[in-house]
Amino acid sequence: MTPEQRRERKNATWRAADERRRAADPDYAARRLEQQYARRRERLATDPEYRKQYLFDRRLASARHRFGAQPISRFFHREIRAFYANCPAQYEVDHIEPMFTIQDGKAVACGLHVPWNLQYLTRADNLKKANSNAKLKAAAWRKPWG
Repeated sequence: MTPEQRRERKNATWRAADERRRAADPDYAARRLEQQYARRRERLATDPEYRKQYLFDRRLASARHRFGAQPISRFFHREIRAFYANCPAQYEVDHIEPMFTIQDGKAVACGLHVPWNLQYLTRADNLKKANSNAKLKAAAWRKPWG
């Protein structure tokens, strides 16, 4: 038996057991989901590296969902993660060319989310940069991830 076949057999066994539990106990799915949420909350509270990665992934997923961004290739994804991970304290990661701007009341994609379009800026400098853009100043703009 190949490793793939063994893995599929094990997964089928787990799926069948899960289905039996769900059939026997209607509250099983909700209880299991709450257990998963509790484990995640605990890990987010105790593991700063996990929290940083979790928040990065959530922001990225939210931006993709809200603006239909194309998936980032694995190569750029790793570089971008490293860029965020190496961000010095008291600095923020900023896009040199903004990813989104407002034109005629609609968010329009401009800059790319790629390593060469990222820089480290202090929060004050980042706010000055955002305030200098007249289109962003005139519109009620907010970050794509809310």
